[in-house]
Amino acid sequence: MLEFSEIVGQEAAVAQLQQAMAGGRMPHAYLFAGPEGVGRRTTAVALARTLLCEGPVEDRGESAAAPFHQACGECDDCRMMDAGSHPDFHLVYKELARYHDDIQVRNRKMQEFGIGVIRSFLIAPAERSATRGRGKVFVVLEAELMSIAAQNALLKTLEEPPAGVTIILCCTRAERMLPTTRSRCSLVRFGRLGGAFVSDRLIENGVDREEAEFWSAFTEGSLGRALRLAGQGLYQIKREIIER
Repeated sequence: MLEFSEIVGQEAAVAQLQQAMAGGRMPHAYLFAGPEGVGRRTTAVALARTLLCEGPVEDRGESAAAPFHQACGECDDCRMMDAGSHPDFHLVYKELARYHDDIQVRNRKMQEFGIGVIRSFLIAPAERSATRGRGKVFVVLEAELMSIAAQNALLKTLEEPPAGVTIILCCTRAERMLPTTRSRCSLVRFGRLGGAFVSDRLIENGVDREEAEFWSAFTEGSLGRALRLAGQGLYQIKREIIER
């Protein structure tokens, strides 16, 4: 998992979070808005690691003007985060519906993020005490797919969460969220990554330069999408279609 000092291409978003941590004024709810595959989830996990770490440190990284506040990477909490087993870190996504106790929720189509998932996997566990005693962090993926009922159910928890609870909603566009949801969150915007940055990362992952540059342009700065498409063996097919 990446720490704050290792996140590249989202300097403004990282600086906003670092400023809040340095000032001791951490909001209890965030809305991370930006295109798919540009680092919203990576940054959310880095923030969660820092908040749940036994002893966060200051690290200047390779070229930072100011030190980064980030997880130590060595304590039991950091090791549990690395293993994906930290009891106070909750990744919430619409497909959790298949694990719901209610068979009607399990059998419902998953085009949207239903109220059943939000109640069972966020609101209810947020009310329980933190296992490790340093609070809880909930990261909600594809938050723009939450139904109106789900967002309305979450409003009270966003506005007055239990002590130590931090909620991070990840969405592609803030405008797709209800105004009442947006108003209760601190907005952090994520921009598209540079084309050269995306192609260089693809090349580092073993992709041929010509193909890397193609996917970089095709995905318009989304490293996540570019990596996914490059791994599917679709380059020649996509190229032929576009040329036609």
